[in-house]
Amino acid sequence: MVLPPLRERAGDVEQLAKTFLAKYSRDGDCKASGFATEALAALQAYAWPGNVRELQNIVQRACAMAEGAQIGPGDLPPYLATTSIETVPVISETDTSLSLKKAKARWIGQLESAYVAEVLKREGGNVSEAARTAGVDRKTIHRLLNKHKLR
Repeated sequence: MVLPPLRERAGDVEQLAKTFLAKYSRDGDCKASGFATEALAALQAYAWPGNVRELQNIVQRACAMAEGAQIGPGDLPPYLATTSIETVPVISETDTSLSLKKAKARWIGQLESAYVAEVLKREGGNVSEAARTAGVDRKTIHRLLNKHKLR
């Protein structure tokens, strides 16, 4: 019997995540007893290139990060918490008049700006915490702040 990859079984993500959460709660490794709706939506929207093992690792990490009764989007890795369609910059039709290189640079700039602003907002303006959350050095956050003229 061949079991399809998790990306082809989106309906299984929620049940598997809840199963892993229950396991870590029983083991005493997790204070949370459930998932916030936004966190479940982020998990279900992700493509899962690492399959079930990646999901298990992410739930385990979220358990370690969670401080409340529920795992929220802030407890998930940044790349999961930002997969929502609302957070991805939209390229307008006028951008197609640009060369691919210029359109790509503009889109990356929009993504960097929105991402850094959101991470800083979530971390209360603390650059060190924002850098830790983003998985980059503090200098990178400062460079992006200056590049995109963010304060």
